[in-house]
Amino acid sequence: MHDDARRIRLALYTIALLLALNGMSAMYALGWRAIACNVGVVLVLDCIYIIRYRDAQVGRWLLLGLAAGSVELLTDRWLVGTHTLVYPSDEPMIWASPAYMPLAWAVVLVQMGLIGDWLRPRQGWLPATLLTALLAGINLPMYEHLAKDANYWFYQFTPMFLNTPYYIICAEFLLALPLVGLGAMAARMRLRWSLSLGVVEGLWMFPIALLAFWLLGPCTGAVIQWPCR
Repeated sequence: MHDDARRIRLALYTIALLLALNGMSAMYALGWRAIACNVGVVLVLDCIYIIRYRDAQVGRWLLLGLAAGSVELLTDRWLVGTHTLVYPSDEPMIWASPAYMPLAWAVVLVQMGLIGDWLRPRQGWLPATLLTALLAGINLPMYEHLAKDANYWFYQFTPMFLNTPYYIICAEFLLALPLVGLGAMAARMRLRWSLSLGVVEGLWMFPIALLAFWLLGPCTGAVIQWPCR
């Protein structure tokens, strides 16, 4: 089996597994320990894959995701400051975020990045970029929706579709736009440069969160106003 076929299978399998595990957590309100375990399971699978197949590209995505997830803590702090994002107070935290959050971002960015890598040679840069962002704008909000019943986190004081704010859906679409380009750059660079590319992705998350909140976030005064419930 070619590397790209194995990688897309890894991405799709771990997406399905993570959704199933978080769905189970939502059924029983299992809390932060469950999501930490869920993320850990997928990270272990990614590492086993990297070692088993000596796949440097998956390793690059993992490093990129860890760096982006660490920088994203700045965005998370701002979101908590808007009082729309609320984390439980009885769990280990890094600044304003759960301690598992950088690892959780690493997991989902590996998934989205591998899908973007698979799409790029088949669809071209622009369609691959838009399709990857569209998938992120569908897949990542599903975790946001499950988070409330799973007792991971919840949102308030903002217009929402089910349990996910419209501005979060918008932001998670926008945050995936650079991934196809970053994946192509990472493939041509030494492994350690993936950390720098991850910092770029993490920094990108902050202005697009501000933009999405300005467009859709407030209960009153948003550019595109939806009713709060």
